Amino acid sequence: MHAVRFFLDHKADGQAFVKLDFTNAFNSVRRDCMWEAVALACLALLPFVLAAYGAPSRLWLGDKTLWSGEGVQQGDPLGPLLFCLTIHPLLSEGGCDIVTGYLDDIGLGDQVPRLVERIQALEVQASAMGLSLNHDKCEVIGLGPSELVQWQSSGLRFAVTNTRDASFLGAPLGKEGVDAALLANGELLEVIKPRLARMAAHEAFFC
Repeated sequence: MHAVRFFLDHKADGQAFVKLDFTNAFNSVRRDCMWEAVALACLALLPFVLAAYGAPSRLWLGDKTLWSGEGVQQGDPLGPLLFCLTIHPLLSEGGCDIVTGYLDDIGLGDQVPRLVERIQALEVQASAMGLSLNHDKCEVIGLGPSELVQWQSSGLRFAVTNTRDASFLGAPLGKEGVDAALLANGELLEVIKPRLARMAAHEAFFC
C-alpha cells in the first residue's frame, strides 16, 4: 500500500497505475501449471501436492457429483501458496516501474504505453495458466488528460478512477479517501456489533 501511494504521489508525467482482476482466479488456475511451479520452487513439496491435487476432486451437491479438476480447493491452507507460486512469473517478468502482488490482487505502474504493452503480454501469459482478466473490474488510476487519450486508444476497457477515489487492497490511495473509508468501515462495525454480542468473547474478537 505504501509503495503504491508513494508511486502515485511522485509519479512522473505520463505515468499511471493499474489494478488487475482475474475472473474466479483461485478456481481457474491450471493444475499442471501449479505442479510445474511447485517443482521449480520446492521439489520436495511436489509429492504432497500431487497427493492432494494429482487427480480431480469429487464434490457433492445434493445427489449430484461434480468433478473439480482445476484450481485450488477453497479452505485449503496450502491454496494461497500454490496459487502465488503459479502466478509468480506474471510478476517477476513485469518489467514495469512498480509491480505489486498480494494473492490475486495485482498492480502495475509505469508510462501508459509501457503499461498497455505489459498488460497485453500479461493477459496472454495468464491465459496459458487458465486465468482471464476481467476487464470490467480492472481499474486504471492517475491518468492525466493527455494520458487518457492514449489509454482510450489502447482498447482496454478498464474503469478510469481518480486517485482521490481509488483504493487498493481495501485501503484508500489518496488522502481525500481516508475520511470516507473510515466512515464506511464505522458503519459496517455498527451493523455487525449486535451480531458480535451474541458470540463468545474470544470468537467475537477474532471475527
